Amino acid sequence: MRSILNMRVIAFASFIALTTTPAALAHGNCSWSNLQGTFGFTLTGTRATGTNPGQRAAVGQLTADGNGNLAGSETQSNNGIIVQGVTETGTYVVNEDCSGTATLTLKGNGVDTTTRHFTFQILNNSQELIAIVTDQGFTETIDFKQSS
Repeated sequence: MRSILNMRVIAFASFIALTTTPAALAHGNCSWSNLQGTFGFTLTGTRATGTNPGQRAAVGQLTADGNGNLAGSETQSNNGIIVQGVTETGTYVVNEDCSGTATLTLKGNGVDTTTRHFTFQILNNSQELIAIVTDQGFTETIDFKQSS
């Protein structure tokens, strides 16, 4: 009986050791410097408010400088209307738990200059982020993958 219990404890401990990643162990050690480099991204969702409500999608890249500043560009599909050359500038804050917030200002032909707010989570040793737009009337999520 005791040997079966010991084997179960060893098996459970082994499972935990093999499935716990270094990033999970380091949870709670993030700062601005964890978010730096260039990230490719896809955005999908809907907008219920504004001048052009409906389905949304975008692809682009965004660069974080490790000091709280963002810059990038994207191509959008706004309810089927394609808008290219949209530029983005903004700022971000990273919390110790690797979550954060960002504010971006978007400008471009066919796009009203607008400011968007996001909440994000840093994943996979800072190689990926997932985010959601937190502005009222928006249901949009974004997946970022580091490209450099």
